[in-house]
Formats: sequence, C-alpha cells, structure tokens
Amino acid sequence: MARKAKQLYFTDGNDCWHWLGQMKSGEAVITRNGKRRSAKKYFYQQHHQVELDASDRLKNTCGHKGCINPAHHRVRTDDDRELTATKQWLYILKSSLEKTEQTPQQIAFMTTNIRNRAFPLLKSNDIGLIRGIVKCFQLARTYASDVQTVWLNKQMKWLISKEHSILKTADSV
Repeated sequence: MARKAKQLYFTDGNDCWHWLGQMKSGEAVITRNGKRRSAKKYFYQQHHQVELDASDRLKNTCGHKGCINPAHHRVRTDDDRELTATKQWLYILKSSLEKTEQTPQQIAFMTTNIRNRAFPLLKSNDIGLIRGIVKCFQLARTYASDVQTVWLNKQMKWLISKEHSILKTADSV
C-alpha cells in the first residue's frame, strides 16, 4: 500500500516555503533513506540537480529564516563568510569601545583596521555592515583627537548616504 504524501510546507505571498515537518535546533530537517538531513539543502540539491558536500552552507536571499524554497537560497561564498566574520568582529569592537576608554593612538589603530578589513566589503551593499561601522565610529569619536573626529564625521556622513541610496534602490524595486 502506497504511503500518503504529507504536505511538508506552505507558501506565502512571497513564494517562501514555510516548513511544517521535523525541526532540529531550529532548522528544518527531512528524513531520507533513514538519515536526517537539512530540508533546505535537500530541496536545493533536488531543484538545482547538484551535490553539495557537508561543508557547503546555503545563504537565504529572501530574508525569511525558515524558508526552504530552493529558489530563495544560494551556496555561501568565501565573501559571505568574510562578511559574517567582519560583522561579528565589529560587534566585539563596539562592545570594547563601550566598556573601555581609548587613546587617540588606539583609535587610529582601530580605524585603520576597520578601513582595511571592513571597507573592502562595502561593495556587498550590506546594511548591517554599514551600521556596524557607523556605530564603532560614533563610539570612537568620544576618545578621538580633533583631526580624527573630523575624519570620522566625514566617513560616517559618506556611510549614511551610502545606506540611504541602498535603501532607496531597494524601495524602488
């Protein structure tokens, strides 16, 4: 006797597929051939006719964490990993700036590090990255010299205008 197929997801107005099946640690899982697998990875492989290794991770492009629609995912790249690591680094840096007084020399070192590590990633147009840099610069102004403050203010003005242009572009689409 054939098993009746269960509905495993439902769709919404954004064409997201919201999982109704098993979950493990907040992630959708599917059992195939007696093994539990990531549902989004399973559907991605089936849809795109590719084989992903265990180290491959998928990046959600629609903004809905629980979405398993294969059209709403892509394989994460080294740039994605670097962006995530840099945002985490900025968060730690921000926390440090909130807790500890800094000298102008330390501010110079920190801003040079941000310029070298985070600025090259701005081409990704990631709003979270921009806001993380701005927050660090806002905190740095507290301890910065007059010359550093002028530079920080110019950089923040530029970053905020970049954020506004990204948001305006997203709204027009």
